[in-house]
Amino acid sequence: MNNDVLNFHIQIQDFSRLLIWLMLLCFLGFCITGYAMLVSSRFFLTKTGQHFSIIDFELPFSLSKFKSLIDNLTSKTKDTIRLNLQLDYYFMPFAYLLLFFAGWYVLQREQIVMQESNWYNILWVPFLAWLFDILENKMAYTSLKIFSNTTARLLFTFSMIKWLLILAYLAFITAVLTGLLPI
Repeated sequence: MNNDVLNFHIQIQDFSRLLIWLMLLCFLGFCITGYAMLVSSRFFLTKTGQHFSIIDFELPFSLSKFKSLIDNLTSKTKDTIRLNLQLDYYFMPFAYLLLFFAGWYVLQREQIVMQESNWYNILWVPFLAWLFDILENKMAYTSLKIFSNTTARLLFTFSMIKWLLILAYLAFITAVLTGLLPI
């Protein structure tokens, strides 16, 4: 008996257009959720009324400054940071899928054949960065509850790895687009 009934192939004509539409959809979600996070970040104030950035919180370069920042937060500001971290979970799929689709589009545009190239493995980088972003948020939540040097160091490490992965990925995509990295 022939098993051709279960052997389906999907062929998408002009796959690049599909990737552009997916990037557009992700960019729209990125902008909407990013705007909500931007609005909530206006209320990041210390007890003295001094404004600070979420980057100051998520990248604690100095443990003493980080402890000082946490000690100078009101309960309302901590709630606002928690809200921002919750919004980040809605932001992440759009941001990291946008990176993924953009990378795939660039590799597709450069006509790199998936079966013949290991360059497509670079497309896993946004998902790895996404994982570190989730870990970063978990450490940020923990730091808001109880400060510890270990939690602060883990928060810094996860955040730094996430940003290094994102920047390296963007540098790779830019190098491919500009021809600096001939593939």
